[in-house]
Amino acid sequence: MYQNIGKLYLCGDFNARCGDMQDFIEGVDDVQIRDVIDDVLNRNGEMLIEFLVDCNLCMLNGRIGKQDYTNISSKGKSVVDYILTPHDQINDVIDFQVHTMSNIISRFDLAGYESIPDHSLLECTISTYAENTDTVEQLSENERLKAPRRFRYDGLRNELFSDEPMQKLLQETILRLEHALDRRRDVDSAFTELKNLLVTEIELTCKEQKQNIPNKRHHKNNRKPYWNEELQDLWDKACKAEKEWTSCKTNSKSTLRSIYVQRRKNFDTFNRKSKRRYQIEQQNQLHYLEGHNTKDFLKSIGKLGLANERKTQRIYQVRTENGEITNDTDTVLERWKTEYESAFNSVDSCYTYDETFLADIKNKVRNENNYRKDIDVSGLNLEISREEVKDAVYKAKLGKAIGIDEIPSEILRNDNCIDLLHKLVKFCFT
Repeated sequence: MYQNIGKLYLCGDFNARCGDMQDFIEGVDDVQIRDVIDDVLNRNGEMLIEFLVDCNLCMLNGRIGKQDYTNISSKGKSVVDYILTPHDQINDVIDFQVHTMSNIISRFDLAGYESIPDHSLLECTISTYAENTDTVEQLSENERLKAPRRFRYDGLRNELFSDEPMQKLLQETILRLEHALDRRRDVDSAFTELKNLLVTEIELTCKEQKQNIPNKRHHKNNRKPYWNEELQDLWDKACKAEKEWTSCKTNSKSTLRSIYVQRRKNFDTFNRKSKRRYQIEQQNQLHYLEGHNTKDFLKSIGKLGLANERKTQRIYQVRTENGEITNDTDTVLERWKTEYESAFNSVDSCYTYDETFLADIKNKVRNENNYRKDIDVSGLNLEISREEVKDAVYKAKLGKAIGIDEIPSEILRNDNCIDLLHKLVKFCFT
């Protein structure tokens, strides 16, 4: 139905084990034979193959990139997740990868979770084409990772564009800006001319601050707080056993599977024990701090993620009816509950009615409406003056982070920039 509208890719868990059945008509369709690692065929697999043949679709699994199992658990391994595409689009796919959960967890330091998915992550790289009249600048990897440039603006001259080359560039920019506004009525081009002029002045007069390029290989440590060397060793052994089992092509599959199941069981068991032991230690520490050190107790709660760490000590005590001060938790909470209930459920406020107060409110509303009708708003439609632009420029805060236009507030505080900004603003709002 949609095959002639655009690109088509279907992906997901189909619960289909297709074995070595071909998903195309041999001798008719010009499609590469896929590499098969799961030779089991089930009913869903037969239905999927029938659907692919009827719709001229094929699977990327086993044709491009490295083939691997998409479902790995102690129950077994299989290929049930696929990415499907029409025959004529398969050449647009540059690469196809299957990332198992064990590889993802080890790569991003996610180990320690009790529940780990058994389905793998499918990734494909697609070549696309888009018509664009603008020239696309090819940036290096370091340039793509760079944040917006930062300069030390204390080097700005008191009189901007004071030297002869910048004076000439300023006059040329003014002519191009006026041409963009008056003839082409192109605000974007006019603003780009202004931006390029200001950035050039900044580059000539200010010193650029060095930036540290982030290391894309560095990832935040997401491991659990109870993670230790013994857990890491058990996890490494489980991952190694999984790779040996999934890559085995001999008669040792059943033996390697048993080894993997046992090592994974050992890791899961020790992981749960470590988590319970850590939670019990944290609970005991909180119980101790609650009775001995209220400030450290609240800080510990904040570190657990239940509340932010308090900068000031919280007053956790009330005065009883006898005049005594207590910090008993139950007494404090009960007193707070009683006070809030009485504050929002006052008996007097339900039955008393002040006619004088109501009359004052009505009178104020009436006077305000009359005042609004008398306000002269004709000045809102007047042209924006140069003084208004100047006031806005000088009210802008200094030392703030620049936006995507890379124009700091510091460089706008001069007559030339105010004149150019006034031209832009006047054109936009007239």
